Amino acid sequence: MTEMTTPTDDPLVYDRLATFIHVFGDPLLARHVSSYLNCTETNVLVGLLDASGDDLGAQRWLQAHKTDCDEPERH
Repeated sequence: MTEMTTPTDDPLVYDRLATFIHVFGDPLLARHVSSYLNCTETNVLVGLLDASGDDLGAQRWLQAHKTDCDEPERH
């Protein structure tokens, strides 16, 4: 994985994917936001995190979403 660079390190040049992973890999964000996403949105987010190498972040979102999901078989 690439070195973590955030917008605060250099406001003009930063790794957008690394910043996305850093922000959306947060377990607290997953717990608070996942219930507001539908199954398709969750699957897309989980897929992007997983494809980017953040397996743990992907699993956090999936588990948090499945807690309140009416159709867990879609995941």
